[in-house]
Amino acid sequence: MNKDFLIDFIRWILVLPVVLLVHVVAYFVYLWFSDDVNISFFKYVEIVMAFAFSAGLSIIAGSLTAPHHKKIVSIVLCAVSCTLMVVGLCMMVFKYDEYGMLSILGNIASIIGSICGAYIINKEIIEYN
Repeated sequence: MNKDFLIDFIRWILVLPVVLLVHVVAYFVYLWFSDDVNISFFKYVEIVMAFAFSAGLSIIAGSLTAPHHKKIVSIVLCAVSCTLMVVGLCMMVFKYDEYGMLSILGNIASIIGSICGAYIINKEIIEYN
């Protein structure tokens, strides 16, 4: 078996776990760094920004993990992420009393963050090999 084939195979397998791990870690790290905000309105803004930041960063990390076709991978990851967020958004709108406005805004911010992450990869703002 060719060594390059094995490395590429492992990188393809790691795309989704990297996306999930980066999304969760980026969300909590962003909130940890912005923990000094005590005013409730700005705390909500920080939480919504954490959703957008973590979604965009996870799309970028997943695309950079893939060994080939990084632009196509970013579009597919963005489409999957946006689809999941729209489904979650629909569920939260129908059960608004249970979830509240912050969850709805978080899902909308995640959609925007995913699109921004795919845009960054597709416009080659980040240089990669």
